[in-house]
Amino acid sequence: MDEHVANVQDFQSMLSAHSDWLSGAEQTIASFKYPSKLVDRVLQQIDEHKVGQAIFTHFYFLKQFY
Repeated sequence: MDEHVANVQDFQSMLSAHSDWLSGAEQTIASFKYPSKLVDRVLQQIDEHKVGQAIFTHFYFLKQFY
């Protein structure tokens, strides 16, 4: 019985962590700007996206050391 309770608690903590991550991802996606139809603006948005990807990659790399 204790083993089952431990398994349920582990599952609940993993589910909670996943739910928190999903909520954060939804908030991040909701804050994105719509793509422009103007070529200059699209190129600027592509550059902004590349910077965001670089920051995320760096953060993910650092997170592995925690």
